[in-house]
Amino acid sequence: MSDEMNLKGDGASGPWSVNPLLAALPPAVCYEDLPALLAHEPLSSISLEGLPLQRRAEYLSKIGSHFVPTSAAIDIADAVLTAIRSGYEDRDPSSRAFKQERYNVGAWSAQDGVLIRSASVRNARGITIKGMTGVGKSTIVARTLSLLPQVIDHGFNEQCGWAAQKQLVWLRVDMTSDGSRLGFLMQIYREVDAALGTNYFAQYASKKMTVETHMVAVSKILFNCFCGVLVIEEIQFRNFGTAAARDLMLLFFLRLANLGVPIVLIGNPQGFDGFDVFSQDVRRMSSGGSFELWPAESQSDVDWGEFVVPGMLRFTVLPRPPNVEHASALLFDCTGGVLDFLAKVLTQAQLLAIRMGRDQITGSEIVAAYHSPVLRPLHSLIRGLVERKVDQLRSFEDVPVELLAEWWARARDHRETELHPEGSGRARASMQGKSREATGGTRTHYQQGAARYKAKITAGKRRDNRAKELEANLSPEDIRANGRKEALLGNFSLMQWDINRKKQ
Repeated sequence: MSDEMNLKGDGASGPWSVNPLLAALPPAVCYEDLPALLAHEPLSSISLEGLPLQRRAEYLSKIGSHFVPTSAAIDIADAVLTAIRSGYEDRDPSSRAFKQERYNVGAWSAQDGVLIRSASVRNARGITIKGMTGVGKSTIVARTLSLLPQVIDHGFNEQCGWAAQKQLVWLRVDMTSDGSRLGFLMQIYREVDAALGTNYFAQYASKKMTVETHMVAVSKILFNCFCGVLVIEEIQFRNFGTAAARDLMLLFFLRLANLGVPIVLIGNPQGFDGFDVFSQDVRRMSSGGSFELWPAESQSDVDWGEFVVPGMLRFTVLPRPPNVEHASALLFDCTGGVLDFLAKVLTQAQLLAIRMGRDQITGSEIVAAYHSPVLRPLHSLIRGLVERKVDQLRSFEDVPVELLAEWWARARDHRETELHPEGSGRARASMQGKSREATGGTRTHYQQGAARYKAKITAGKRRDNRAKELEANLSPEDIRANGRKEALLGNFSLMQWDINRKKQ
């Protein structure tokens, strides 16, 4: 029996009933398949061959959607996708109990307020993703959600009792800059309207309703459109770090979780100050995972050297691939290990190369990009990260300096443990034990999946190199030259067809 099938004995037409909310989703994704699914190279679908250098600059903006999966990205994607599916498993609209609950929720009134409790309390997962600006928090979640449709249209379903129904698989909303609860709820109305084509904002914005009444209205809307996950971004100290701005909002999030709607909170670690000291119910907001994202710890960072830098260097609008010696070290020195800064450096380096008529970037263009007007304002922050100048970093309000220093210390201790596994001391032995426990004594699922993904990329490069060598040794009139190109294109088409078939 697939995990979309449920045994029903509460009014379904037969002993077996399909949960339509799950059945309409794409098939569940195995953890090991996530690296290849998340990886995205927007230039791969664009033919740049024969295009003049100056015309290529317009494609540099596509680096924003170029995505290289990291270990943290894989873990976060898995947590979000799991939260969505598990949330729907608890909400089967074909069951008699759930249909009764929809009726009860529909009867909620303005007097019920935010503290109203559902008759059937669920345990929808909460996920927190913390990190300083530029480390890719929102990008990871956006790429994950791109694997799913935002809205699914259901037709007539007698078991569920509807003629038609829209299923809102995911919704992303920014927390208001000042922490205004009313402003935040208004944004939810707008985003729901944009996704479903409804007019909730016009319906509710003009009414003189209390914030608590709006919370009830939003809860009913998200419950009745079967929201799969609510993602709240831009959590900052100024809008979520104080008890006054946070307490009632957390109660609202818990209300949605009780209704079966998973919650993802994304923001700066400073916005979550004091978050862990709340009651067990509030800590449910991290029941699906609490993730911390930081800049690469050093040029030797495994993700940075093996995946991020090679993967980002694959984004090039120039005729020839980059030729950058000691790329991991140079790019770390020019970015401090911040992904957003890395994208800026590579974009500026290619732009400079285009302006100088060069067909590839080298270390010279990287260094020139670092000194360009785009990167120059970031030098103080980058140098503080590279050289670990804690006092210098304190001048940046959005950099959680103390937490960053703790992260550096943990990373250093972990690296020393790996380099000296025979070292003595209880602390070293304890860390070693945790490392073995985390990996099970072998490579993690991510490492295995990422290794397969990397192997595919490497194998593809080798095939391309062999093809170029063969073509270079053939005369222009040799039919094997075009024949080989056609065969390679044919094989690529078959591979793409097979990948698309598996996704369906």
